[in-house]
Amino acid sequence: MDIPIGYRVTLTIEQQRPPLDWVRHISVSIETNSTEKTLPSLGAVQALMAEFGFRPLNQEKDVVFLEDIKGGEVDGKKAVNILQKIHATPTPP
Repeated sequence: MDIPIGYRVTLTIEQQRPPLDWVRHISVSIETNSTEKTLPSLGAVQALMAEFGFRPLNQEKDVVFLEDIKGGEVDGKKAVNILQKIHATPTPP
């Protein structure tokens, strides 16, 4: 998979409270030393979602939120987070 330099992506499978239950959670931020506010573009987030096997963004079903990343409360750096419900409940190992 070809991830552009300068992006940080975190992917987890986690159990949330109902009605979500099991979800895929992707968090996308920009790695930079800049002191300016940084937020990945919608296009970049959608491209990375596709690379990681997420369905296209559905504003009615997916949960989308921003979070401050390290130092973000001071310099405005944020990550875009998207939670998509997994249709089948994973079986624990």
